[in-house]
Amino acid sequence: MALGPPPFPVIPVGVSHTLSVTVDRALSADALGNPGVRAYATPMLVLGVEQAAVTSITPFLGDGFISLGTHIDLRHLAPTPVGSEARITVRLEAAEGRRLMFSVVAEDGIERIAVGGHERYLARTADFLDRLERKAARLARL
Repeated sequence: MALGPPPFPVIPVGVSHTLSVTVDRALSADALGNPGVRAYATPMLVLGVEQAAVTSITPFLGDGFISLGTHIDLRHLAPTPVGSEARITVRLEAAEGRRLMFSVVAEDGIERIAVGGHERYLARTADFLDRLERKAARLARL
């Protein structure tokens, strides 16, 4: 009797992680084409949200599973100067099957700099890589 694929991991609601980021020039709006704006760039803040979420759930995934970011809803409320530290905290608020929903709060020691939510989906690594490979082959034929 053949066994089917393993079930998706269960990630406990309430899991959280805080990522500390020192804002350097590479993370600044200036580096992304906004001359003279030496502040944490929104796309780099989004990267931090993704990193914090992945870090929070990685211990629960096990071999053969990954998570994929599918949605970010983020309000960037205040600037954080280059040279400052930002802390991005994500917390798993709900898990519905493969869908994971996180709350996001970021602060810089003076004030809250961002709030929002982030959604990720669990996937089997092999299935995702197979899909990616098939798409790359189709694109190569264009």
